Amino acid sequence: MLIFGEAFVKNVLNYMPQWLMGGLKSAGTMLPAVGIAILMHYLPIKKFGAYMIFGFVAAAYLNVPMLGVALVGVGFAINRYNSIIHDKNQSGSSNNGLNTEKAAEMGIVDKGVITGDEE
Repeated sequence: MLIFGEAFVKNVLNYMPQWLMGGLKSAGTMLPAVGIAILMHYLPIKKFGAYMIFGFVAAAYLNVPMLGVALVGVGFAINRYNSIIHDKNQSGSSNNGLNTEKAAEMGIVDKGVITGDEE
């Protein structure tokens, strides 16, 4: 459409029937919900549903910017990772506190702990 210019696009839009424009508008408003539904289909919602609800409430009702919600999510992820790696209460073996069954279930390999003081 860019080849033909703005006038051509305006003419095409003027000749489109109103029912078609209404349908395209409805489809356009549903696309974000469909995208979120597709993402939720592949995410482990049963395990991490509380985090999703927290992020939604922070973004929708507390007006926290998306970057702020993402940074809080990164903080939660690092905290959860470290708690899995250092879960000494459930693991009494000599594997440096790693609950290998729980970590393997989540697909985590023991490559160290994120502490922030790495060089």
